[in-house]
Amino acid sequence: MKSYRFGGIIICLFLCNTLCAMASTARVRRSVPLLVYLDSVSSQLGCYYTIESLPSASGSTVFKGAQISDSPQTQTITALVVKLNKDLPKVFVLRDQKSPNVIHLIDKVLYNDPNYALNKIVSINYKGRLIDLPDFIGAYLNQTLTSRHAIFGPLTHFDDVTQVQVRANSETVRSVLTNCLSIKSYEHYLWTAHAWQEDDKRNIAFDYGWLSIDFNRSPTPPRE
Repeated sequence: MKSYRFGGIIICLFLCNTLCAMASTARVRRSVPLLVYLDSVSSQLGCYYTIESLPSASGSTVFKGAQISDSPQTQTITALVVKLNKDLPKVFVLRDQKSPNVIHLIDKVLYNDPNYALNKIVSINYKGRLIDLPDFIGAYLNQTLTSRHAIFGPLTHFDDVTQVQVRANSETVRSVLTNCLSIKSYEHYLWTAHAWQEDDKRNIAFDYGWLSIDFNRSPTPPRE
């Protein structure tokens, strides 16, 4: 009889330990909205991000409502890219070739479309307002690529004053739109490209991100 009781105690202890471990895992692993996660992790790792989205017939995008686990915590930008590609199966995530502390999150439909404007290779010279650069490139490609003028948020402001000079030789449009920026002046969100289909053309509305109001801010050194 004692052996049965002892066995029952062992089983109870095993079940308690298992349930406690499961509860602990549930507490540690939680899902958060993608953009909340990106803002947090980019601040920690000293990186920046861009988003390229394409709405479905219902108007939704692969980013809308996207949740991501905040565990395990990523310690480098390389690990972040691997995690995002694993957790977001409909999104392709890559580091910018010229600015490796910038990551691009791209709807896979767009990334795999050779006619999509941001995938195009261009050689251009441009001098003027940053906000007019997408329109200039759109005219060069004979495609609709236009900036939307807007103001976002009480603590940041849309960049409609910065002047840039671009001399691009055989670069992707994505790279041109990114590497003309003075990144240290920006919040971690750099820009968003919103694509939509109209007849046989894929048009793009382009939003540059927010300038930081803390101009004395020291950027976090990127963790490779």
